[in-house]
Amino acid sequence: MNIKPCVIALCVFLLLVSCAPSSSPTVVPTPLSFPTDFSPPSLTPSGTPTVIPTVASVVPSTSSPVFITATTPLSIVCHLEWEADSSALRYALGDPVLEPRHWTWQRYEPGLATVTTLPRPISNVTDAVRRQLDLCSEPDRRCWSEAALYESPSGSQMLYGPIGSQRGEYGTGELWIAHGDGSNRRLIPERLIGSAVWSPREDFLLIESGWDWPDSYLVDVRTLTVVNVLDLMSMENCQLPHAVPRFSPDGGRIAFVGIPSGEHDGDCYLYEMGIEDKDVRQLSEHVGAVAWSRDSRYVYVLEHHFEGQDQKFALYRIDTLAAVPYAEQLAKSLPYTGFLTSHHAWAVSPDGEYIAYTDACGDQTLCLKRLFAVDLNE
Repeated sequence: MNIKPCVIALCVFLLLVSCAPSSSPTVVPTPLSFPTDFSPPSLTPSGTPTVIPTVASVVPSTSSPVFITATTPLSIVCHLEWEADSSALRYALGDPVLEPRHWTWQRYEPGLATVTTLPRPISNVTDAVRRQLDLCSEPDRRCWSEAALYESPSGSQMLYGPIGSQRGEYGTGELWIAHGDGSNRRLIPERLIGSAVWSPREDFLLIESGWDWPDSYLVDVRTLTVVNVLDLMSMENCQLPHAVPRFSPDGGRIAFVGIPSGEHDGDCYLYEMGIEDKDVRQLSEHVGAVAWSRDSRYVYVLEHHFEGQDQKFALYRIDTLAAVPYAEQLAKSLPYTGFLTSHHAWAVSPDGEYIAYTDACGDQTLCLKRLFAVDLNE
């Protein structure tokens, strides 16, 4: 038998096979790189099926905060908001017991690092109406800064307290609701002394009443019904002066922090409540100052913590439309000097790139910190 031709034929066959193109080339994927502190999201109450959602982690910037403006104990940041396209930050400096028309309004553009002064808002309540209702036209001694006056977003309604009813040791806590022209005056049946916020729909008010650990009261403008938000839910106060309830921009919900009554560990949790139906849902175990996104989908939480001897902030975002809400950490180790009040102002830009907050560069200052988002699933 002649073996050589067989060997030659076999070699040719193997050579052709090795040169043929493969229909399914082998690809070796590049492994994902996760930060060392990455952990799965915490899930909601016991009894809920365990679901691990896809998480987009955000790596915090290592750069130092950018100083925007200095403030004083009598001129703090009273208002803070981003423009819709995230191009500029609008803020107001002043005494929080005064009306917005007495504050100094400014606009900061991160891209240009410039500050411009804005015109002050004009009150819809005329001097004639102020005299009729015994309100202050300008700050004076009788008012101890100024009698309470909170105009609704459209200016068609107002919450007010006559001279001597709000400020000072012997304030009566007398509050009235009326139209902007002074008509349709109605007295709120409860005595409340504190700051107030109108709901976007102008049908409810949130009033913070108290001194050390203020309670939050929800006032139905239509019926003048007054309820303590935490009492309504059988919860206790977390004693965090900066963790005040906030209306969602669509006016349908409130985000708030509380302790379930009877809980022996006394842990605080973040909740949301429907304003009309009073349905409550636990959102997260992370608590602190809260804020809503413009579309009313996300709740941001600025939580205070310690890293060794240093005080820091961590920023979380909770998707309220998720079947199982979870806390997504957007930033950690944000600088914090230790001064925080119920008037603590902060805001995340709509594009998620910036956070502006007080006390980042020193006591009573406003600073800007940029966040760099990295999607680990791409």
